[in-house]
Amino acid sequence: MKWLVLSVLTLIFWVVLYLYLYLGFFKSVDVRVGEMPGFVLVYKDHIGPYHQINESLKTVEEALYKKGFPCSKTFGEFLDDPNEISEDRLRSHVGCAFDKKGSQLSVAEEKIRKVSKDLGYQFDFRRAKPAVVAKFQGSPAIGPFKVYPKMEEVILDQRLAKEGPVIEVYEVQGDEVLTTYYQPLADHQTSD
Repeated sequence: MKWLVLSVLTLIFWVVLYLYLYLGFFKSVDVRVGEMPGFVLVYKDHIGPYHQINESLKTVEEALYKKGFPCSKTFGEFLDDPNEISEDRLRSHVGCAFDKKGSQLSVAEEKIRKVSKDLGYQFDFRRAKPAVVAKFQGSPAIGPFKVYPKMEEVILDQRLAKEGPVIEVYEVQGDEVLTTYYQPLADHQTSD
């Protein structure tokens, strides 16, 4: 019996250690006040748990790839607070994010707009604006536990005003994912 308990405890230890290393709990989070760049967004609406957006992301990414628009950045824009809305009713936008240059749509962006409409996806663009920006090289799944509290700390410490939901932008870099979190801020911020 003693060996069984010891074996189970050893197994639990190794599983916890593996998850700690695999998910990136040990990795640091870089948080600063900066700017969210402009983005062209092609997305579909997702309703349901935020941790289940992967299939919707893949659907948009694969459809655009087949139309000649490879997506090097995907994103999730999380519209509801999971502490206030039941999991099955959480709303988000998920899809591909393309860097936006200038205030007018370029020829390539017009083509993306047309393709997104043909595919039945939403098309939008976000202008560059002040934001709290956080970068994290660990799993996006632990962002709510590791990244969001640090962003909230900066917002409270500097008395910043949020404007809109957080946008998470995912970039695959080899075997890892770099997630950049943008919490847009009101344009006219003053910090004391």
